[in-house]
Amino acid sequence: MTTTAPAELDVNDPAAFDLLPELERQIIAEWVRLALIPSRRTTKPRTSYGLKHDLEADLGLYITNGALKGALLASGYDPTPRTAAAINWAVYAQPSNPCAKRWKWGSYRLSHLPEDATPTLTALLAVAGLRRRLE
Repeated sequence: MTTTAPAELDVNDPAAFDLLPELERQIIAEWVRLALIPSRRTTKPRTSYGLKHDLEADLGLYITNGALKGALLASGYDPTPRTAAAINWAVYAQPSNPCAKRWKWGSYRLSHLPEDATPTLTALLAVAGLRRRLE
């Protein structure tokens, strides 16, 4: 399954998230819920663009930077004041993966969670004909 934003919409526009099919919005929102934990620290140096690639690596689902930014907003993660006007946003969050917190660049991948620990995401992916990449 490949998502595409309308040609007239900028690929970095958060409104791209609202234009996705409902199932894809649910999948992306569930990934954000599982991958990020609210924090006083920011995701920097990992930005929305890096998070988008983490999601794509986990799910095999292509999304635009704008769609990921829209999902962050819908999930309650606003951009930091320093990155709000930038193409790539940082948000106040940390990876849910406890090991990733020790790495400079971190990883927001879900590889630390077994498939049976993510039943909602697994069910949504099954409906979409996708499966988590557990490497």
